[in-house]
Amino acid sequence: MRSFFLFKKIAFALFLSLFTLPVPAQVDHLEPVSGILGAYEFELTYRTMIRQVLFKDLSGRPSFRIVVTPSFAEEYVLSCELEQAKEQHYLIYRRAEESIWNRSQGYSNGTDPIRTRTYRLKIDSTAHEQLSELFYVALRQVKYPPPRDSFGVDGTTYRFMSSQHHPRLEGKVWSPQEDSKMGRLVQIVHKLCAYTEVPNRKKLRLLMPEVKALTEEIRLSD
Repeated sequence: MRSFFLFKKIAFALFLSLFTLPVPAQVDHLEPVSGILGAYEFELTYRTMIRQVLFKDLSGRPSFRIVVTPSFAEEYVLSCELEQAKEQHYLIYRRAEESIWNRSQGYSNGTDPIRTRTYRLKIDSTAHEQLSELFYVALRQVKYPPPRDSFGVDGTTYRFMSSQHHPRLEGKVWSPQEDSKMGRLVQIVHKLCAYTEVPNRKKLRLLMPEVKALTEEIRLSD
C-alpha cells in the first residue's frame, strides 16, 4: 500500500512537470506590480479577497507591508503598523488558515469567512527605521524585467509596499535565488515572521546588522 501511494506521488509530480515551462535567469531587483486596470479578472477577484481577509483592521498607510502568495500554501502578510495612542510601532504577521486563492476561484466549497491567525511584536524605533529603510531602498530600484517567453507555475510571489515617503512604492519578486540580494531580502521577511509568531526581540536585534548590510548592498547596486 505504501509503495502504491509513493508511485501515485511520483506520477503526479511527473504529470506536473509536463506543464512547467523553463524560467529564464532572474534579474536581482524588484519588479513593478500591475495596477487594477491592467489586471486579469481572476486577479481582481483574488486581490480583493486578499484585502478582505489579510488587511482587515490594518492601517491604510503602513510603514511597510509584504504580502506573500505561495502557489500551494496559505497566503500571509507582514505589516509594520503605528499604534497612534501609544506612539509605538508593531510588526503584525497574519496568516490565512485556508487558501484564499482556492476560495476566490471556486475551488473550495467553503462559505464561512476565511479564518486567520494574527501575531504582534512591538519593535523599537531603531528596528523600525532600519527595516523601513531596507524595504524603501529595495523599492526605489523597481525595474521592468527583460521580455520573457516562458514562466514558472510553482513558487512564491512577494509583494512589497512602502508608505515611508510619498508616493507609496510597490514592487514584487517571484521565488528569488537564495544567494541573491532579493533572496536575502525575502529571507529577512521569513525571519521577521518567525520572530513575530514566537516573540523574540533578542533575535530581532541580532538581525539588524544583516538588515543594514543588505540595505547598503542594494543601495550601491543601483
